[in-house]
Amino acid sequence: MTWVEEPARRWDYRGLRNVSQSVRAAVATGENLNQISDYLPLISNEAVDVVQLGVGTTGITGALQVAHLAYAYDLPVSIMNCPGNFMGHLGASLPNHMMMEFVDAGRSQILQVDSYVEDGWLILGNSSGLGITFDPDKLQQHAVTAPSPGSGPSPWGRRWGAGLYRLSPEENQPARD
Repeated sequence: MTWVEEPARRWDYRGLRNVSQSVRAAVATGENLNQISDYLPLISNEAVDVVQLGVGTTGITGALQVAHLAYAYDLPVSIMNCPGNFMGHLGASLPNHMMMEFVDAGRSQILQVDSYVEDGWLILGNSSGLGITFDPDKLQQHAVTAPSPGSGPSPWGRRWGAGLYRLSPEENQPARD
């Protein structure tokens, strides 16, 4: 086992540190954090063993800042769920990058991507920039005129208010449409 992912709430440095000290696997967290200040308490309190960078980490610049912070503490980083694998270029430039999560979430329906996976390796292409372009014709084919019934803030159905400090699960929760 390489790691346990967010075995406590992603900002709970005490809980994550307790898990890290109690299991043999590394504790990974950060994929759902947004800025370097969210990572600092986790890293400085030894609550994370593998620092995850995601799309929400204020893009490539924010991810680079967090990766450098992790490097200062001799921590590896992993890149998580990026459309078109656009952060693969970043991973290739980081000395502490250990792996990248590949998720085929149907984005290829509207994106043309100049990178591919071969034998578990991301092969970067030769196109300019990040090698990603939108196909306008495909985008038009997938235009949505109205949300589908039952669609909510997350396709995986998190509870209302999940991930918020100020709203505990015990508080009255309005019904989701």
